[in-house]
Amino acid sequence: SHGPSLNFHYETFTVPDKIDVYYTGQLLFTSGCIGTKGEKTERLRLDDVDANLIVDVTPNCAGDTSTKWNYAIECPNSELVCKSDRCYCGMKQKPSKQVLPPTADGCGTHRTKWNYWAIHWIGEHYKFTSICDEHDRCYGTCNTNRLNCDQTFCFDLLASCETRWSTEEKKLTFCKSWAKTYCKAVKSYGSGAFGNARNEGCWCEDT
Repeated sequence: SHGPSLNFHYETFTVPDKIDVYYTGQLLFTSGCIGTKGEKTERLRLDDVDANLIVDVTPNCAGDTSTKWNYAIECPNSELVCKSDRCYCGMKQKPSKQVLPPTADGCGTHRTKWNYWAIHWIGEHYKFTSICDEHDRCYGTCNTNRLNCDQTFCFDLLASCETRWSTEEKKLTFCKSWAKTYCKAVKSYGSGAFGNARNEGCWCEDT
């Protein structure tokens, strides 16, 4: 998943203070027991919609002194966040705007030789290409749910096998087998393609 991120700036001078940052009850970052000798910056990735950080400071690394600060995070609405099966704008989860039309390139990608000669060829052979194109466009359509795209893709693949090869048992068996393989592939490995498609065509306005 791709959650929002922020820059955490801290400085302890030469005193070896310890700074721990907690998010959703989990330790997100620790400075360790060292003096910073100047300001340092740590990029923190937030993989939830909680808008609170807890910063726990141990002065001079001398044990718990109950010195803590609670921060409310103001996440800009201009940042596209992709988490689980959907993408949205900022922690308020506002819908994004379609700025580029969705694109499609058939089954698989052309980035690797295996993808092109295996996945692409099999897609052409069993007439999956138009279904793969629709799945690509679904991924690239802002504010649609990835799960819905994948479920429609799997259903259409199997339906296509039944329609095209119902009178040829051997081809029908092979077609269904490959349809299930394609279905499993997008469900298991499609999150990266989903996020990339949204980042290419969807825009968040800072309001």
